[in-house]
Amino acid sequence: MNLGDVRRRVSGLLRDPRLKKVLGHRERASEIAQMAVLTGAVVAVGIGVTLAFMNGLGAFFTTLLSRIQGMVP
Repeated sequence: MNLGDVRRRVSGLLRDPRLKKVLGHRERASEIAQMAVLTGAVVAVGIGVTLAFMNGLGAFFTTLLSRIQGMVP
């Protein structure tokens, strides 16, 4: 197969209406990048909130445990 054969096959494929429909429905790279950045930001904020909550909960349980230890002889 030489370069001319490849060109003929590709040009034939590009005339196919089903392939044109699929290729025409592609999203732009900038939109995909925006969604990736937005997803990353949401995940980072979610992890931060979860860590803050768990640290606060840990401090609460530590305080509660020290109170209980003070009550038990």
